[in-house]
Amino acid sequence: MRFSSLRFVVLTGLLVTLLAGCARYHYGVREDHWQRMSESERTEVIRIYQERRLHEERRRAVEAEMRAHEMAARRARYPETIYLNLSGGAFIIKGQRYAFHQHAFKLRQGETRTFSLVSRNGQSPHKIKIWVRYQDGEVMLGDGKRYLRTFKYRDDWHKGDHYKGIKFRGNVHIDNVDLFIGPEPFRHNQTEDNYQGRSQQENGRPLRRYEVEVLKRQRAKEERVKQERANQERAKQERANQERAKQERAKQERAKQERAKQERAKQERAKQERAKQERAKQERAKQERAKQERAKQERAKQQRAKQEQAKQEQAKQERTKQEQTKLLKEKQEKEEKEKKESNGNKAECIEHGKSNGRSKNGLPYCDE
Repeated sequence: MRFSSLRFVVLTGLLVTLLAGCARYHYGVREDHWQRMSESERTEVIRIYQERRLHEERRRAVEAEMRAHEMAARRARYPETIYLNLSGGAFIIKGQRYAFHQHAFKLRQGETRTFSLVSRNGQSPHKIKIWVRYQDGEVMLGDGKRYLRTFKYRDDWHKGDHYKGIKFRGNVHIDNVDLFIGPEPFRHNQTEDNYQGRSQQENGRPLRRYEVEVLKRQRAKEERVKQERANQERAKQERANQERAKQERAKQERAKQERAKQERAKQERAKQERAKQERAKQERAKQERAKQERAKQERAKQQRAKQEQAKQEQAKQERTKQEQTKLLKEKQEKEEKEKKESNGNKAECIEHGKSNGRSKNGLPYCDE
């Protein structure tokens, strides 16, 4: 019964933990808290959450870029592939020293591998297994549990570097071993040069002559394949360069045509602008001539009007003069007539002897 109760408590605790772990979140806030928040608080939470997320994304992008730059710098500095050669010295098993055949191999950046050192005793050879890793300019040798020696990058690796009298102790013991690290395989003894990658013989005996020949042919074949790949890569790069050059020339030709087109368009616009200005100039000249013509006509009209007015004035003066002359003539005629009548009446009065001046109408009258 107690066991059942304890089991129930444990299961209940696990269920509560799982339910708490499965609780829903909105922008980093638990759902129950989210439901109690106002709209302005939710907006502020969303803003802060998005800012934090954007900051985190930027930080991760910067870190990734820095890591990429560091890795690129390392790869640019450290060789991508190195060749190692172990020779001389001996390995120790139960206090007994055993000289071993030299061993050569190739390592790429980030590669880890194992190899066996085989004693020179052909009757009952002994061997030990060693682990090696090449990472970021460091070559590490170990016994499978830990790395016992580390060799850091040196500029001499690019031309071949030698480490003399190497020793380390662990699950495997080696003493007074020479290590070569370089960009090309180390040629110590042509017949004993057993560079063959992972095809190192595991049977504990030296390689026979025909096996060495086979390996040499195999290496020559690999070298030819490598050379062929290099030639193909160079041809590919050459084609790519030619294609880029062709594209560049086409781009330059298009740019040249575009510039010529723009130049022609510019000249056409300039020509149209000059024609427009010429038309505007001609239009202004035409308007100016029309204006001058209208002004000339207006002056001629005014001149004619002035002349007409002067002519009318002259005619009016002429009529007035004629009228005055007529009136004057009529007056003179009237005066002459009156004078004649007066002279006739006077003569008549004198004839009768009764003249006594004139009457009211200017005629002479005679006394009774």
